[in-house]
Amino acid sequence: MKTIVVSLLFLLSGAACAETPYPFYEHNKADSVSGQVVLQGGDSWNYVGQVKNGKPHGNGVKFVKGGMVQYGEWVDGEFKGEGAIYLPGPNGVLTAGTFNDTSITSESAVVIVQGEAYQGPYGNMGLPHGVGTCSKDSERKVCE
Repeated sequence: MKTIVVSLLFLLSGAACAETPYPFYEHNKADSVSGQVVLQGGDSWNYVGQVKNGKPHGNGVKFVKGGMVQYGEWVDGEFKGEGAIYLPGPNGVLTAGTFNDTSITSESAVVIVQGEAYQGPYGNMGLPHGVGTCSKDSERKVCE
């Protein structure tokens, strides 16, 4: 009897029908959607965050088939502004800075590869360039 009463109270409270704060849309059917959503781009990517006219716009995170994760600011469907990209693989690279799509545009960034972190200037080839700070196992040192 207790189980029936608890189940009935649960259903009457509306908890069983609670609306998710992120409604789901397939990206090709979301042209007029704006707000906080989950978008699915076929079987190649998923996105959770703010959208405008069906495109990532504002803050959000995109999970790409193969394991790449892009987190940060989006403008009209493009990854632009401050954020981070994680690239899986044997080295597992995490890069944080300012981006335009997958290219880093900031003068300084943080990169973590195999547990070693680099913080410092970045060159126009998308690689650390110049004098920065390297850290591993709680030891910090100047590196170039």
